Amino acid sequence: MSALALILNDLGESVLGSDVEEYYITEEPLLERNIEILNFNINNLREDYTYIIGNAFLKHFETIYIKEMKFRHFLYQDFINEYFNDSYRKIAVSGTHGKTTTTKIISDMFKASNQKINTLIGDGTGFGSKDNKTILFEACEYRKHFLSYSPDILVITNIELDHVDYFKDEEEVVSTFQSLAEKSRLVIYNGDCPNCQKLDVHEKITFGKSSQSNCQYHILDDTEGYHVRIDFLGKTTFFKLPFYGIYMIENFLAAYIVARINGIETKFINEMLNDFQMPKRRMSEYNLPGNKLLIDDYAHHPKEIEVTLKAIKRKYPEHQLYTIFQPHTYSRFKHFYQEILKALAVSDIFYITEPFSSARNDSKNNKLIPKSLKFDSKYIPEILGKEDSIIVFMGAGDINNLLYESMKKFS
Repeated sequence: MSALALILNDLGESVLGSDVEEYYITEEPLLERNIEILNFNINNLREDYTYIIGNAFLKHFETIYIKEMKFRHFLYQDFINEYFNDSYRKIAVSGTHGKTTTTKIISDMFKASNQKINTLIGDGTGFGSKDNKTILFEACEYRKHFLSYSPDILVITNIELDHVDYFKDEEEVVSTFQSLAEKSRLVIYNGDCPNCQKLDVHEKITFGKSSQSNCQYHILDDTEGYHVRIDFLGKTTFFKLPFYGIYMIENFLAAYIVARINGIETKFINEMLNDFQMPKRRMSEYNLPGNKLLIDDYAHHPKEIEVTLKAIKRKYPEHQLYTIFQPHTYSRFKHFYQEILKALAVSDIFYITEPFSSARNDSKNNKLIPKSLKFDSKYIPEILGKEDSIIVFMGAGDINNLLYESMKKFS
């Protein structure tokens, strides 16, 4: 929502919003643009406003009042489809994992080539340009919301079962992506992903390590990132990628295809790589005195947890890795419980906090966390007392607030 507010502000719209009183990192760019954030209160609501309702607040008292009063309103995804109508060219980035990072890479490639583009990134970053009629945005599969869109270009990074409070099984997830693919003019997808391979797509470009992929990569060296060769459209290019983890190569390939078919030259892609910074809360690093490192990461699905922790271990092989993990929704934690424990075991030591209760899912089961794994705040100073320690604060809820508290206390 904050990213959309930023785009609309840049496009000359008058924007303000309602939110909870707790601080979130996505507030910062809003305040920098002088976009007012009000506490929830019915008295703030006016008939002459157009309301965009976030999917986490469908049963909220403000939403109920807006509907009762018949004020003009849209759900988030419906507004994007309405506002950025057929006069806009739409590039949608979807997939179970990697949407935000891939969108950020695409956006940075356009920026490096001085092409203006309207961009909505899931870490709360958004900017608009009145001079451009292309919109780049993330498209989430939760409750099939992304079926509101009809993209000109659809990127699918991968497909796995998630959002188990809604989807009954993996087949339903694949079927949902198939429905979106059928509404898209061109589909760019991960040819190495078994579930992506199930899609029946007419106009497509695939990427991956497989020789069957239209855009194929080869790892030439994997020290300090990756040196790769990419074969695409009969042309071979070489890149030094400042990333760790195979999944980051896949994200880059998806973005690379989007850039190349939009006429962005290789030299601009290299310029982007020289200055690239990950999105907020994606392996964000904070140094403390004494060679101590804190890392903030958004991973909450077992696959994301595993690949992220392996990437950190590979980048810092000499360090002791501690993970403090906050599950995101009780239903996801319960469904993937064993897989999450296995993924967290990539760490040397890990602890689990109470799950973050989403507005969309508030059932509770406090018995899932064994006493031996339950997080206690006293562990942080104990860990930081050890040499060469890394603490990863991981989860899609508000675990980053614990990181900020630790920064203030121990820096």
